[in-house]
Amino acid sequence: MQTGEPLPGTPPFVTMFIQRALGPLSRADVDTVLQRGTYRIVCARGTTSQTEAIFVIGPYVLP
Repeated sequence: MQTGEPLPGTPPFVTMFIQRALGPLSRADVDTVLQRGTYRIVCARGTTSQTEAIFVIGPYVLP
């Protein structure tokens, strides 16, 4: 991302459970059942052709 090159897509170690597209100052509730494991929440800002920023929250461990 620092070089400005396009991202190659979802890394192979990532499994996407839920995806939401939100506008500025928007929010959405998420309701899902997760199995035990370690999770992170990833928020990406950008367009369909270019990602400008990624924020990662976690890890959250479900025993």
